[in-house]
Amino acid sequence: MEICNNHIFGLIITFVVILTALIKSIIKEERTYNMPDIHDMTSDAYPSVSEVLEMIDQANCEHKDMEYQAYEPDTNVPEDYYCLDCGKQFDIPEPDEDELRGDR
Repeated sequence: MEICNNHIFGLIITFVVILTALIKSIIKEERTYNMPDIHDMTSDAYPSVSEVLEMIDQANCEHKDMEYQAYEPDTNVPEDYYCLDCGKQFDIPEPDEDELRGDR
């Protein structure tokens, strides 16, 4: 009976040591992990009211009044192409090669 009790005692000690190491590992991971702020999570998940209104305006706009802004190196203004009515930005169109050569 004594051998069985010593065996069980040894198993319990081993189990306690392993469990203690596991708990320390979990606590250490929790200290290093930064949980994101709930505000950041919700603001990333859904567009704001102003963003939704802007999307609706852009969807209803026919984009007839477009403006090209050339790059201005002295003021560091970037090249841009956008609709003056709704503000949506577009890809800058490639120049027409025929028009540049004077074929038209």
